[in-house]
Amino acid sequence: MLFRSFSMTAKPRTHKNNIFYNSRSGGTGTKNYAIGLSTDAGLSIDYNDYYVSGTNSFLGFFDGSDKTTLADWQASTGGDANSFNANPVLSNPGGTDPDDYKPEVLLEGNSISGITTDFEGKTRQSPPTMGAFEYGPKMIFVKYNASGSNNGTSWTDAFTSFQSALDNAYRGDKIWVAAGTYKPETEVGGSGDRYKTFQMVEGVEIYGGFHGDEDPTTFDKDDRDFETDESILSGDIGTADDNSDNCYDVCYHPNGFNITSSAVLDGFTITGGNADDDATHYNGGGMYNHSSSPTLSNCKISYNSASYYGGGIFNNSSSSPTLTNCIISNNFALSGGGMYNNESSLELTNCILSNNSAYMGGGMFNIESSPELINCTISNNFAYTAGGGMFNNASSPTLKNSILWGNSASTSGNQIYISSGTTTLYYSCYSNESGDIDGTLTTSNSITSYPKFIDPDNYDFTLYGISPCVNTGNNSYNSEDYDVRGENRIQNTTIDMGCYEWTEGTDPLKKYIFVNDNASGNSDGTSWTDA
Repeated sequence: MLFRSFSMTAKPRTHKNNIFYNSRSGGTGTKNYAIGLSTDAGLSIDYNDYYVSGTNSFLGFFDGSDKTTLADWQASTGGDANSFNANPVLSNPGGTDPDDYKPEVLLEGNSISGITTDFEGKTRQSPPTMGAFEYGPKMIFVKYNASGSNNGTSWTDAFTSFQSALDNAYRGDKIWVAAGTYKPETEVGGSGDRYKTFQMVEGVEIYGGFHGDEDPTTFDKDDRDFETDESILSGDIGTADDNSDNCYDVCYHPNGFNITSSAVLDGFTITGGNADDDATHYNGGGMYNHSSSPTLSNCKISYNSASYYGGGIFNNSSSSPTLTNCIISNNFALSGGGMYNNESSLELTNCILSNNSAYMGGGMFNIESSPELINCTISNNFAYTAGGGMFNNASSPTLKNSILWGNSASTSGNQIYISSGTTTLYYSCYSNESGDIDGTLTTSNSITSYPKFIDPDNYDFTLYGISPCVNTGNNSYNSEDYDVRGENRIQNTTIDMGCYEWTEGTDPLKKYIFVNDNASGNSDGTSWTDA
């Protein structure tokens, strides 16, 4: 329930999941309270919010005396251990319409048996919202150059700061972010600019890649153009292009944060994190997850670094993020240049790991972990010692419909280094030349023929139509409708291996090389002019 003020002496009394609100100012000799109670027995009180404002106002009155703070109230009543003293931001306090008392802030209560709907008949969530109304999810807009009211209610009045949107987002909300570069503003885990970071919000879906004028009631998010309307989360907060003063972690979810798959980040570039702190922040330059499992889609995680583990992404202690249509490239770390997984299980679908580097595990490093990679391409990664594509220690990674090719290591295991555990490839393509596989690899229905990438030197891992990877995967492994670039999956009857589905009319069938001793062009063989 919601009360503008409350006083009660009868017993027994149970007060839970309520909002007690009083915004009046007291005159001479007059005091105002959010709540007033006697000391009668039978008091059961918890999961409430108490808010007062104005002059001569006190949070509560109990046992014959004023209680100024929530701590005072808790000590006197012996209850309200899980209660708040926060402004619920009512729509129009003092109004006469019930809608005037809908809070704009999510205050989570505790489920009560038998109470399944709110004042309007809406289903109560778990946990429910305090007050008479279940919190209604809202849209929040972010646009760096918006010139309106800066309140996030529309593109015109969008927040210009991404952090402002995060600060005002609650379970069920959606955030739309227009193209632009957004930099962390909030310090977490230390003091100083380099501790600034972004933190996702449990239950909130965050989407980037918008032009900044789309109608949310009609626009299909699948129509976003991530290249033209790139939404960038950048750790480059100091001197431009000098990573020595960059944020340690662009996105940071430490121990105790515990976000789940309901926290969604879709359509962003994460770049410029440099986790090189000697004391605490030395892992996960792009994203740090400890017992956190966010959902990432359509993201690029590039040009991040860590002095120890996970230049692009660090997953630790039962983290199980899900990555779909993501590109992890050009990251560096001591171990796991692209990604480092410790005691974690995760799933990657339609993802690319390329051009990452590390001393061990250029693309990915796994220890006591069991990642599943479906229709992924791991190529052009490098390890200064072992495991150019992947390094596995006491781990059980599984690759399905995937391509592992063109990685290198100075010592051993160009493609995969297996220290211990079981690494299994199903319906996948991998290089098996001398020095490519170090350790025992288990395969099923896999091939070792060159995949015929179109231009791997320039990180173009699309396939020629005559590639042995075309129409040779297993349809049951992948339920996604599109490949990493948005082309329809399963162009013919059978899915392709790798992150790209060969598309007739878009991708060439085969490579043509032109030769003409009279040509006067670039002499690269790509046309008669440049033969």
